[in-house]
Amino acid sequence: MTRMFRFDAAAPPAPGEVLRQKLLNDMQYSQAELAHMLGVSKPRLNMILKGRCQLSAEIALRIERVFGISPQFWLRVRADFDLFEERQRMVEELEGLPQLYRRDEDLPSVWQVSELNVEA
Repeated sequence: MTRMFRFDAAAPPAPGEVLRQKLLNDMQYSQAELAHMLGVSKPRLNMILKGRCQLSAEIALRIERVFGISPQFWLRVRADFDLFEERQRMVEELEGLPQLYRRDEDLPSVWQVSELNVEA
């Protein structure tokens, strides 16, 4: 049987990982500073960074307000990660389903976008 999915591609980074890289490392804020700027508790931010709590639409809107980064970007990061994780979990079940439509080309993902949508 032909596999439906390619597993040679690297997993997309977790939303908390992207948040850490873009807002903590690149902009050189501490977790405490970032939590304060976003108006969330330090434990909540820490849980998002560690992947124990989802990066929600609410957090995406807070990031947009403070940093001007599109909330759609953050929700696509989360969606790509969630879909990859679920596909990994369900691979055997999915392969057992009939494939009535065969997609010849991959659809673009957030990871193919070269730059963040950041307003000045």
